[in-house]
Amino acid sequence: NTIDDLLLPNSDDYDVVSRHNIMIALGLVCLGNGFVDEAHNLITPLSWKDETHFGGPTLLSSSTAVDDSVVSMASYAHALLHRKEGFSRGEFGMIGYQNANF
Repeated sequence: NTIDDLLLPNSDDYDVVSRHNIMIALGLVCLGNGFVDEAHNLITPLSWKDETHFGGPTLLSSSTAVDDSVVSMASYAHALLHRKEGFSRGEFGMIGYQNANF
C-alpha cells in the first residue's frame, strides 16, 4: 500500500475535509515514529502557501478551498515537526526551533 491508498482517493465516503484530516493524522503518525521528512511532505501542502520541492503543490491556492480548521491543525502539526527537528538545520538554512513559528 502507498500513502495514496491510505488517503482513500476513490472513496465517496470521505469528503475533502476528512481527506485533509487523514493527511494530518498520517503525518503525525510518521512524526511519532521518527519519520520527520515524510511527515513534513504530508503536512506542508496544507500549511504552507507556496509549492515546495518536498511537499509538492500547495493546497492553499486561491482555487482550492481548505477548511480553516484543517489549516489550523496542519499549521500546529507543522510547528510540532520543526520543534522535533530541534537544533538540526532544515529548509531555508534555519534550525528547527527557528522554523517552528507558525
